[in-house]
Amino acid sequence: MRVALLALLSIWLQTGSTELGCRDENGNLVDWYYLYKLPEKVAAGRSETAGLHYTFVTAGQPSAGWQLSARNVNESESIPGRTVGPVLSAKNLLAVLYNDEPPEGKTDGLRGHTKGVVATDWTSGFWLIHSVPKYPPELGQEYHYPNTGRMYGQSFLCVSFGADQMDAIGGQLVLNEPHVYSYHVPDELRERFPKLVEATRMKTDSKPPHWNVLKMRSRAGVTFNSFAKNRYFKKELYADLIAPSLQSNLLVESWQHGAGNLPSDCSKPKWTVLNIEGVTIGQQYRFETLQDHSKWAVSGDSERRFICVGDINRQEHQKVRGGGSVCSE
Repeated sequence: MRVALLALLSIWLQTGSTELGCRDENGNLVDWYYLYKLPEKVAAGRSETAGLHYTFVTAGQPSAGWQLSARNVNESESIPGRTVGPVLSAKNLLAVLYNDEPPEGKTDGLRGHTKGVVATDWTSGFWLIHSVPKYPPELGQEYHYPNTGRMYGQSFLCVSFGADQMDAIGGQLVLNEPHVYSYHVPDELRERFPKLVEATRMKTDSKPPHWNVLKMRSRAGVTFNSFAKNRYFKKELYADLIAPSLQSNLLVESWQHGAGNLPSDCSKPKWTVLNIEGVTIGQQYRFETLQDHSKWAVSGDSERRFICVGDINRQEHQKVRGGGSVCSE
């Protein structure tokens, strides 16, 4: 009996030490984190590390505010490296890597303008939403960060979930129409997560509804709302879906290079959506929107406090692209 108990204890310890979820720089499991990769010219430092510095906020130390990491985003010991690296080498996880600009091959200008990593096993998982083209590397490769991602600012949101939340996230992915460039589905998980499996098939459903709002709870019980749309929604994500759903004005940071940029929208009867023109992080880092590739929004109302991190730019052509955003509550 004692031997059996010791064996069970050993199994529990081994399983607990490799629990799947978002990780901090010490490898500790955290419920969520926000990460801002700083633009190259803002936090240049030494030339070999320019464009690799990042600031972060984690659920473990939310009151600390934005902290500048001593790590670089291309290191396996960085926050995204600790989170994504183990997934790249694991053989027993269901993992879906998606990016409209994959590490290899052509940019997909038809499917969703969406980037991220979803990974799960029988008990736990996470969803990492980011804005970095050509990232992360395919499954089976070592973790690294692309040189093409250095110049501009980039946004990351990671949330840890129980496995019971993960297939609903798969349903949001199906709506977002991701370009899945690398995935692994173990046979024993295929029936448990049918929507995640469906997302890997990259089929578009033209039948309504063309959008969905999903209320999710993190492992620690924190509520997040996922907003998803496909190409047939044909309206603007922030002004036509997020603002009316949250009943709040929005301040939006998104890519403003190229054609079709949408101006701030004050035309709606209730909610305004204003484009951000510059970002300040703490007392040290300031940069203009044109130096930033991030996609995020915050409440424009002083009595409301939430942040959304996602996929879509405020540009005319993105009305007919899939994508979404995940907002804190």
